[in-house]
Amino acid sequence: MGMLETVAPLTERRIFYNVAQGVDPTWPNEGLMLAPAVNTMTGLASTPTKFYESTLGLFCLNGAYIHEWNTTTLVWDQRDDASGDAQNYVDIIEMNLVLYASRGNSVDYKYSTDGITWTAFTDADHNFAYWAVRDNVLWGIKTTSNIHNTTDGRNGGVAWSAADTVGNTS
Repeated sequence: MGMLETVAPLTERRIFYNVAQGVDPTWPNEGLMLAPAVNTMTGLASTPTKFYESTLGLFCLNGAYIHEWNTTTLVWDQRDDASGDAQNYVDIIEMNLVLYASRGNSVDYKYSTDGITWTAFTDADHNFAYWAVRDNVLWGIKTTSNIHNTTDGRNGGVAWSAADTVGNTS
């Protein structure tokens, strides 16, 4: 299962993250506990690319699809099908009870306030690859190294900032 520190007293022990199948040893002073039981492939047609746990549920990006884990039936329910678009889902994040899912550099991102209904952002041409959130500000990062921010990325929300370049533009 991994390294265990046994020499130092409990108050001086360092915490290590140990990985074991079906066991989560990350809770300090609690010992080992079973990891959440999620069958990652039930209801999915292909390999997941990202899992995201939010206040609205546990979501999975799976190519052109967004799935949500159904805690009653214990399968993944399909929540969005973007298979008609040229880009698969890349990243997902939550800010202020709104989920944002990006689809790369040529297709509008989508957002949802309930995790079930997804709406394409059409107010401006902002096609983000990755997200970050800090202090209730949503940051959208493009594949061109441009970064924009807003406090509400929904249609009719707060306009995205002008671009700033981060890192090398190539």
